[in-house]
Amino acid sequence: MHELSIAQGIMDVVEAERRKHGFRAVSVIRLRLGALSGVDEEALRFAFEAVRDGTCAAGATLDVASEQGMLTCRKCGARTPADDRPTACPACGSGDLAFEGGMELDIVSLEVDTDGEDTD
Repeated sequence: MHELSIAQGIMDVVEAERRKHGFRAVSVIRLRLGALSGVDEEALRFAFEAVRDGTCAAGATLDVASEQGMLTCRKCGARTPADDRPTACPACGSGDLAFEGGMELDIVSLEVDTDGEDTD
């Protein structure tokens, strides 16, 4: 389950930001997760709950926004949602495809508590 290492990586970034900016705790971690990233959202949530204990994010929740990828055919220019990884353009059958987005996993923002106040 590679989601465990991803969750630990998220916590590493959060802890680094805490040291840099001096906030006390994190209540919400907002993520952007691409549909083609290969990350299972539920497994990531489960893994995050395991790694957050004893950290500044012990009570934090993950707010995950899904990003759909797009597929562009380099031959005919057709654009279509890339819900999976097709091998041919659905419009013309060409195999010359370009994926745009849908593979990201980004921390978008943190909702933090500095001195009893919540700030973004």
